Amino acid sequence: MPLTEVDFNSRFAEVLGEVSGLPGSWIVAEEEHQIADRQLRPDVLLDRPGLPPCIAECKFFESAGDPVADIEQKLGQICSENTRYVAGEKVKIGAAVRYPEGAKNWQKSEINDRFLENGETLAWKLASLGDDGVVSEWPESGWIEGTVDDFWESVSRTALNREEIDALSRAVTRLLKSAASHMQSKLQNHTAENRRIAKMMGEPEDFESGMEIACVVWLDALLMMNELARVDKKLHPDLETVNSTNMCLTSTGKADVQLIFAEWNKVLGDNYESVFKPAKDALPWQIISWGEMSPVFDLLLQAVKEIESARLGKIANVGGEIFARVMDGQQRKNTASFYTKSQVAEFLATLVLPSVEVLPDDWEDWKLGDFACGTGSLLRAGYRRLIHFARGRCDSKEDFHRHMMEHNLCGIDISAIAAHLSATTIVSLFPVVSYDDTNIGMVKFGTEGNTAYAGSLELLTDTDQANLFNQNFTSIKGKGEGASRIEAENDSFAVVLMNPPYSRTRGGQSVADLSGISDEDRKEVQKRISVIRKNTYGNGKAGLGSDFVALADAKLADRGRMGFVLPATAAFAGSWGGVRDSLVEKFSGITVIFFADGMRGGAESMSDDTSMGEILLVATKGKTSHQGILYVALDAQFPSAAVASEIARAVWGTSQNLEAGGDKGTLYVGGDRVGEWMHVKCPTLVWGSAGAADLHGISSVAEKLAGGELKISDSKTISFPVIPLGNLMSVGSTHDKIGYLARVSVKGGGVREGDPRGAFKWHDIYTESDMRKSDLSLWHAKAEKCCAVYVPPSHYGTEHDAEKTSDIRDEKTDMFIQRNIRWTSQKVLVARTNVSILGGSSWAGLSHNDETLKFAFTVWANSIFGFLAYWQQGQRQQSGRTRMQIADTHKLLVPDFSDSRLAARAAEAYQTGNIDQLFTTQLDRANKCREDPHRQQLNLIAAKILGVPEEHREEIIKRLSQAWAAEPSVAK
Repeated sequence: MPLTEVDFNSRFAEVLGEVSGLPGSWIVAEEEHQIADRQLRPDVLLDRPGLPPCIAECKFFESAGDPVADIEQKLGQICSENTRYVAGEKVKIGAAVRYPEGAKNWQKSEINDRFLENGETLAWKLASLGDDGVVSEWPESGWIEGTVDDFWESVSRTALNREEIDALSRAVTRLLKSAASHMQSKLQNHTAENRRIAKMMGEPEDFESGMEIACVVWLDALLMMNELARVDKKLHPDLETVNSTNMCLTSTGKADVQLIFAEWNKVLGDNYESVFKPAKDALPWQIISWGEMSPVFDLLLQAVKEIESARLGKIANVGGEIFARVMDGQQRKNTASFYTKSQVAEFLATLVLPSVEVLPDDWEDWKLGDFACGTGSLLRAGYRRLIHFARGRCDSKEDFHRHMMEHNLCGIDISAIAAHLSATTIVSLFPVVSYDDTNIGMVKFGTEGNTAYAGSLELLTDTDQANLFNQNFTSIKGKGEGASRIEAENDSFAVVLMNPPYSRTRGGQSVADLSGISDEDRKEVQKRISVIRKNTYGNGKAGLGSDFVALADAKLADRGRMGFVLPATAAFAGSWGGVRDSLVEKFSGITVIFFADGMRGGAESMSDDTSMGEILLVATKGKTSHQGILYVALDAQFPSAAVASEIARAVWGTSQNLEAGGDKGTLYVGGDRVGEWMHVKCPTLVWGSAGAADLHGISSVAEKLAGGELKISDSKTISFPVIPLGNLMSVGSTHDKIGYLARVSVKGGGVREGDPRGAFKWHDIYTESDMRKSDLSLWHAKAEKCCAVYVPPSHYGTEHDAEKTSDIRDEKTDMFIQRNIRWTSQKVLVARTNVSILGGSSWAGLSHNDETLKFAFTVWANSIFGFLAYWQQGQRQQSGRTRMQIADTHKLLVPDFSDSRLAARAAEAYQTGNIDQLFTTQLDRANKCREDPHRQQLNLIAAKILGVPEEHREEIIKRLSQAWAAEPSVAK
């Protein structure tokens, strides 16, 4: 006899309870009335602690009914009083579910095995009710498909909404800052106590920031206090006397800080010392009275209420989200420390851990590490995935958690508060499970005696480090004595997830600036990092991010998976070349993910409050059939963690089907487009497609152009030889060797003299007599003066270092290439001068003795073809700009104009063209290339030299110009 949907729903609810680890919290409508309107009973109610109610409307595949219409009808209803956790809550989220085809013919007894053992797939849509009363569906077209485990992971993240978390974090941050201000006003005459608290919080010179961070620690403890008060006292009688914050109020309803203090003392035993002892120790109770602290804790309890009312459960790392906002933007920029957004953390964790098949067979080998863990967002997201996979593979989740805490989770930071928040976020997942020592803690970055320490990077030379967490707080431990060492064996980790610091030595900044240490100590730390780097592919110009990739490489076991948030320069910069080369050589399944609009930082970035473009990098250690680079351009930031996780599954599915044929495609979830992908089997020196919005069009063309190939019609492709620019002609010295400016503009007005260096001291040209000096330079590339290919010198020089001037004078030339072109304002990529001069900070000199070759290169470089080559191989870290370091300029792949075919066509163009007119005509800015008639002359000559047939030239130029100029990194 076929199953009824009611019977199937009942058993499906049991399956979900088993998958979730929360049996008994899923209620079927036919058994109990779940919402106030009994005529609108949902098929399944997800009644979960700490999370908002979620309903599922389910139909057989063959059913004529529409589960989407049922969802829309029932959202907005109020949960009845007999629900366990969500009584009185409005239902605002849900899922429309279609059971597998033929499921109505299953036996009821086999439903569990079909879903849990056989991996039968179902289909679903997510739905949410907006504040305006409108129901939105995702995907808008089609259905998400996956196993029941996939479904649970999807619906369990529906509460983690980007806008709601941002709004919540802003509101809580305002309360915290107000609380900190109140506490500081009470301590205004107690400098020593202010300093003690600030030092404990890692801000010894900034009392205001120290107090704000202390408020985060107190908030963290209050949230954990309520977590412990909610546990089942019958199962955990040792917590029977623990009270919630609501029980710690005065008769007038104000915060009783003395009672709170007593509660914290009460739970300072197993598991909780790392949470409550720092909070207790930071209280100035010996300096000011409990009553004076009451207004401060009233604000903190209001923040607790805001967080708990949001019902985000254990999915969001709220402490981390708030800490990222309490630290002001400048603090984070100074330390190059940016915190991963919750949705990005869920995406990266899902993509790195898409299924249990990517993990070792034995769950005891599931080691997860983050060696720059910050507040633990990535560590938490990755660990939640492992918890989900542990079902059915170990005796209990409690045993699993204990083993992971004691052996397999490694979270390290140089900040005590960050280590504290990381520990707390992991402990809160299973607050009642006891454990011994952990590998979560704080390591030394600075000097001690005559020894310098480089933080987690010391693990590149050793497999353990001293745990210094208790210098500020206390040992992160369970019931043990506290681990004195943090262990991280080489070749042992199954997964490494990181958003490492990006700091590098450049422009007066140092990789050691992030710790606020003395100048002397900073120099010693820099020396130490340099020593560590000698045996790795880390690079000082690339910055600490490259070192942390090398660290992950060292710690990962064979087939181990890495997931990184990295600056966009990791894909382009020459300084990152060693990282890219090593990854291609040693890793498989390399995937580079980005939001094209996020490549200039801001709201669409991967991290909070950064103006830097960022990418996500995923790879598997060891060589498999999945070679090359998979680029994924996502259309928009993730509105929720549920959307993020589903897009991650779609990316993973694409990466596993590359052998099926094709090198590019569109990424879909259900029937909704979410991005594009392109697979490059033989990557060039740079990963030039990272950041491109149009992977199928202009980026694909640019990749092939770098290899000397251009498709001009459906059936015809031309090819030409390419060569590194440094092999085609001589590239001049950097501006550091050429000299320095006598006058440097200062932000806010005024001038100063540049740092003395190089052969010459350079002065602005003001008069005709200045132009007749013997040593001239093209130093700047000001858009208003560089309007045509021929440009005038900008500076004249006087000798600064006589021993160097002779060699530098030998580099004089009449051809220069931009090192930092702004496509939005500048007109010329390669400039020519009427006399031989030197380059400067904006220009690198290029020399060759063949005038025809120089002509061909100049024309090509200032055409759409040259723009494409430079854009594809340069750094696109900032909006509307492409940078090229000198080392990268040498490697820039360009057409080999010395080749006989190209040389012959170049000679013809050189002899028949009006060069003076061509090179003196004013040009429009580069990103107006599709509309500029004078640029078109250069385009047509360049196309002829490359060998594009005449009948195809105008069309191919138009198509390339329009597509390239529309790229966000060019147009904005």
